[in-house]
Amino acid sequence: MASRRAALRAAVTTTADMAVYTPACVLLVEGEFRLSMLVRAVAVVVFFLNALPVLLPGRRSPADRVAGTAVEAFRFSTAAAMPPTRTS
Repeated sequence: MASRRAALRAAVTTTADMAVYTPACVLLVEGEFRLSMLVRAVAVVVFFLNALPVLLPGRRSPADRVAGTAVEAFRFSTAAAMPPTRTS
């Protein structure tokens, strides 16, 4: 069940991002540079509107609400907390 919800969340996020980025790319290929940059700026705003609610007390993005998921913990890792890597 959890993997199904995670897959749904990923699908919603990917679909939302691609729905905005794809027209920007098509416009760029068609030579509409200024309009492409405007659509790309809208895409960045959409991305942040989806991501920023994770930092709020409810910790649920729009994709989380659709999939019925939530972020349980959020922390930045440091180099000291990372396991050592082997070099050959």
